[in-house]
Amino acid sequence: MKKSEDVPKLQPQATLTVKTVGMILAYIRTNKLQAGDLLPPESRFVDILGVSRVILREACSYLKGLGVLTSRRGSGFRIEQVSFADVIQQVLTHVSPLNLQHFEELYELRRYLEIGTVAQSVAAATEEDLNKIQAVLDQFAQLICKQNIPMNEYQRIELDFHHAIMAPGQCRLLNIINAAINAYFAASEELNGKLFHNDRTKLQRELQEHQMIASAFSLGWPDVAEMCLKKHLRQTARKNAASAIAN
Repeated sequence: MKKSEDVPKLQPQATLTVKTVGMILAYIRTNKLQAGDLLPPESRFVDILGVSRVILREACSYLKGLGVLTSRRGSGFRIEQVSFADVIQQVLTHVSPLNLQHFEELYELRRYLEIGTVAQSVAAATEEDLNKIQAVLDQFAQLICKQNIPMNEYQRIELDFHHAIMAPGQCRLLNIINAAINAYFAASEELNGKLFHNDRTKLQRELQEHQMIASAFSLGWPDVAEMCLKKHLRQTARKNAASAIAN
């Protein structure tokens, strides 16, 4: 059976190399590649991912340094280990939780992994999972009714929603990345507690986007969930959180 080559498309916000790393990880997961499997030849892989040879080589070299890929002259890149979550977790222990650049790169990796995992999450979601998603939606609806909305509360509920919709997919790498993002917010919580997110129009729109994603889960529509998630992630809390903390 021919393996799918569907990967998330590029957006212009983050560095190309970071985005390409995320897309390669999503490709490996989506196509269920195992240790010893070859990645597509460079000439075909650049077309699949929509990047240049230089960017692809940088991304593959980075993953090779992490022990995810291996290569031999003339044979291309091969999967060294599929369970690369341990490698990422070890790297993240040396990353400063207050480094804004690291945070943005983690957020971008999470974006591609979520898009690559959401269909699996929809298929695996149980009634308990759906109830957890709804509970977070209810918290978000209550939050945006407040007169002043603390940025740290907004960030926590936004992360809780993404964790709730991704939990059924059981992607360990996503859990590790989310833990690192949580650590970033926790480290900056004192500052964020003094900041407020009171753009009612934007918050109401975000709630509606969450509700659409949740509805797709309830109806068991993976394609709709993926489409809504992509739309939502184009204007997610990352911009609000990152710009607020940077200020």
